[in-house]
Amino acid sequence: MGAVYIAEQLGTGKRRALKLMLPELVRDERLRARFEQEARVGSRIHSEHVVEVVDAGVDKQTGMPWLAMELLEGEDL
Repeated sequence: MGAVYIAEQLGTGKRRALKLMLPELVRDERLRARFEQEARVGSRIHSEHVVEVVDAGVDKQTGMPWLAMELLEGEDL
């Protein structure tokens, strides 16, 4: 549903995980709602076992939904 990149938070210089919705899915309202729900739910869960969502939005120029999350270090499963 999305691609995840390592990004730098401009205000703090902290490294974050940035998830962008795949461009071919952006026009599907049902999938956009699901992506937005992921942001809302993820920001409410406080657990060491779940990545923290620190911000979310939609890019004004491209209309691309995005999530900014804590960046976890480790191995891919």
